[in-house]
Amino acid sequence: MGNGGSQVQDSDIFSLFRDINEPVLTTSEIADKLPIGQRATLNRLQKLENEGDMQKKKVGAKGAVWWPSNLEFRLQVYDAILNPHIDVRNLNIHPDDKMYDQRRGAIIAAFEYLQKNETASRSDFMKDIFPRYKAGYEKKRAWWEKLIRPNFENLENIQNAPRGGKWKYIGD
Repeated sequence: MGNGGSQVQDSDIFSLFRDINEPVLTTSEIADKLPIGQRATLNRLQKLENEGDMQKKKVGAKGAVWWPSNLEFRLQVYDAILNPHIDVRNLNIHPDDKMYDQRRGAIIAAFEYLQKNETASRSDFMKDIFPRYKAGYEKKRAWWEKLIRPNFENLENIQNAPRGGKWKYIGD
């Protein structure tokens, strides 16, 4: 493919993650979308890794997956993939929280449950979502009061439930 490596900007590589809507990509997947060969792509990814802008994990005997190191960028990509209706910047959890990924996953699971069912009560979430998405909480009530409810109250596309009532997904 010639020497297109100098024509490919770092931003071109990073934008692939957003454009392809995948949280991780293989070297081949990245090379297929760039005007440079597989070897040049690997060299660029390794350069970005050495500079701290890209991370990799080896998979299988020879394979690897890559992802951007920048947390904010990764969160934007993941959120667009997992659920385009939730803006991670509006969640009531801090990215430095050691349970961040699990808590974000619990909120997304509860949100998707509400999307699918259109309405749900607190007990519905506790029965159907809590067992699989405890996010570090031992007690259902604490999980609901400290994690799910406060975050649902911040989402524009959820109508808050009256006391003892049902929460409602109201769309985009």
